[in-house]
Amino acid sequence: MSFCTKRLTKRLGLTGTEVTEKIIGITGSQCHLGNMVPISVKGLIETNVISIPDAFILNQLPKVAESIPSDLDVSRYSHLKGLEFPKVISKHIDVLVGASVL
Repeated sequence: MSFCTKRLTKRLGLTGTEVTEKIIGITGSQCHLGNMVPISVKGLIETNVISIPDAFILNQLPKVAESIPSDLDVSRYSHLKGLEFPKVISKHIDVLVGASVL
């Protein structure tokens, strides 16, 4: 499942469709009443666009800014060698792309 913030939907003028969605996490599952919107995303230095047909709207996403890799982080792992990570100006996250795996 993918998520986006209410802030993003307001900026894009999206309202979404009301749904009751079962969200499964590490600690179990709960049903949530909310809205889903279709969005399209692409990387800062990419040309390919990925369509996400149903992103669940949350008031905000968890604080994950400290998880954005720095050049030093990347240099510590040989399997990341050669990968280019763009410099991120804002550390505010508005989209969390997920996958449904059962």
